[in-house]
Amino acid sequence: MKKIIFAGILAGAVLIGGCGGAKEPEKTESLTQEQQDSIAEAMTSKVDEMVESLAGQADVELPEIALGGSEITDPAGGALGELDSMKSAMLGNYTGEVDLVGSWQDEVSERAGMDVTENEDGTYSILVSWGSSFDETACWEITGTWDENLGGLTYDDGSYYVVKNGEKTGEETTKGGFYKEGEKLRWKDSKNEEDAVFVKGK
Repeated sequence: MKKIIFAGILAGAVLIGGCGGAKEPEKTESLTQEQQDSIAEAMTSKVDEMVESLAGQADVELPEIALGGSEITDPAGGALGELDSMKSAMLGNYTGEVDLVGSWQDEVSERAGMDVTENEDGTYSILVSWGSSFDETACWEITGTWDENLGGLTYDDGSYYVVKNGEKTGEETTKGGFYKEGEKLRWKDSKNEEDAVFVKGK
């Protein structure tokens, strides 16, 4: 019952908050328990998935929301605010700034490294080296701008080539992007079938 009532409250908040110039809710007589349950169950289907997703991604016990007559009360003093904090924290893991400059290592393959420098115009120059064998290394040279809203850096003109026995061969143009995941960077590129997840060296 706690989940159903809470989901109903959240749905109401979403529907009202998403409309400009929402009308003042009409005051009604106190609802019976049966009427409260009916209203809550009708609204639950619209937001239940969102509530389950948020609650499942954070170790937070959601306080019970009590419905009293025509007014909504929150005796625990912060269920909706706690959800907002959860959403902000999760969003912060995937958007915002990242200190790109420095050396990074791929924790998936443990064979790729990345060096990043910042240019005078605010763009970043990125060199990724992926060791295929003792005498062959795949290389990517990438330039791009970090987008805080996206939480990433994308490109469609990356330069890919292979250095074998000291000679540069097979240069191609690639596209892809680096995406923030907490303090890590996930890398996707058209020449690489598997994602790399880079961790910054200390």
